[in-house]
Amino acid sequence: MSKIWQNLRQTAIAGTDRHPVSEADRMALGIPESADAAQTALRALAAATLLHRAARPLNAGPHGLPEACPPDDRPLAPSGAVPLLEVMLNADGFPQALPDFFEKMDRHGYRLPPECMPQLLDWAARKRQFPEAMQRSMGAPGRWLAMQHPDWQALFPQEKPDWETDAFQKRLQLLRETRQARPKTALAWLEKTWDQERAEHRAQFLQALRFGLSAADEALLDRALLDRSRPVRFMARRLLLLLPDSGLRQTVQRWLANLPVAESKATRLPSILEKHLPQEGPFSKMQLLALAGEKNNSDALAILLELLPPEDLAKSNGYTPADFLGNLLLETKLDESQGTSLLENIAWRANPDWLLATAHFFLQNPDHALWNTAALAEIVNALPAVDWLASMAALAAHRRLLEAEHSALVCALLESELPWPDALVQALVYYPIRSDQPRHWTPPAHFKALLQRAAYGCSLSVGLALNIDDTNNWPFPWYGELVRFKKVVAFRQRLAQAFPD
Repeated sequence: MSKIWQNLRQTAIAGTDRHPVSEADRMALGIPESADAAQTALRALAAATLLHRAARPLNAGPHGLPEACPPDDRPLAPSGAVPLLEVMLNADGFPQALPDFFEKMDRHGYRLPPECMPQLLDWAARKRQFPEAMQRSMGAPGRWLAMQHPDWQALFPQEKPDWETDAFQKRLQLLRETRQARPKTALAWLEKTWDQERAEHRAQFLQALRFGLSAADEALLDRALLDRSRPVRFMARRLLLLLPDSGLRQTVQRWLANLPVAESKATRLPSILEKHLPQEGPFSKMQLLALAGEKNNSDALAILLELLPPEDLAKSNGYTPADFLGNLLLETKLDESQGTSLLENIAWRANPDWLLATAHFFLQNPDHALWNTAALAEIVNALPAVDWLASMAALAAHRRLLEAEHSALVCALLESELPWPDALVQALVYYPIRSDQPRHWTPPAHFKALLQRAAYGCSLSVGLALNIDDTNNWPFPWYGELVRFKKVVAFRQRLAQAFPD
């Protein structure tokens, strides 16, 4: 090759008239014969340059080669599943089916083919979402690949966050994670830096202590009762009242036990509470008004109902949760803010008996004004799955709750990932027919969102069995939504077939 290269250099210097490309060199380079000597020389020079560069050894890079990708011996995902993943990752695909896809991958112990990983890592980096099931499907090779690309490295943080120096959100996440594994360590961290924390951060740090709450936390919470910040004082009271043996909880129980017996009926409880407020301490009228932010009795009562343990209130009246709720929410003239405060308290405390009793109460009272509260949606979605399904099946008969955009039923359905009961799916799909909507009826935005959620939450058997072929039965805009519904169900069926059990 070096001889040919020297000959071509002479041709370039002397010209093709004096030094044309020889026949031997032309054939060695694979250049076709041409009457134009200059064209032959140019082609030969280009071919020789490429061959010359190809034979040159690579320059050493500034860093050594990366370690080899670790092996993953798990079986590959079925070939029929991979194209479905590519569809879901597209903007106009079925992204809401991704959790189902990766749940199936997890359940069968499959791994993704390497060629799928770049697209998935791009999607995760762009969406800033990288669920654990997705990470497991990629395994060690996915992590190795992410480390080779600067846009993907953030998906696998290398440095552990530092409690004392990192940004607030990282510190909050670290506190939550540490609280689950080592609750005493998390408490010690917060005690050490408490006085240096900003007020708005202290309230959120305190809330992180709820997981694994114990008597060991009481000293810091008592200290927070005297904080300058209203949210901090409020959160400290909430947490102390979760501890059955805290000093504050015992103080409340003694106060409630000493209320006048003759007056202590739930229907009169609000006025009794206000009439017999302690003169001093965390539940004095002055401190409650300071927590409320506005100096009026209604706000003080709302704060009480948001803080006091409902089980202690019911016990002081000799009521079960169901009787107490019935008397307080039906017979007592609580205003909306007071009723909402009570529901927010029940939702936050998450006592299973009270969650279920509250859900049953509102099932029996579908026209109650508090159906339009976010707190009730939170209560419904905190129910165990079996109770959630039973409640939703019972609510299928109440179309009015589907019509109200901000009803707890609509909010709970849009937020929950649980499957829908068949009766509820049918109630939604056939709503325009059963409610006699005109042909020109245009579904509100929340109806479209509900139908989309139903497409992913319904059982495949019910979704496939729904007959929408007779277009005369449906308002045209709703029919278009039903077509999209059926497309989602058909895609879910393909996904199920790609992962045979």
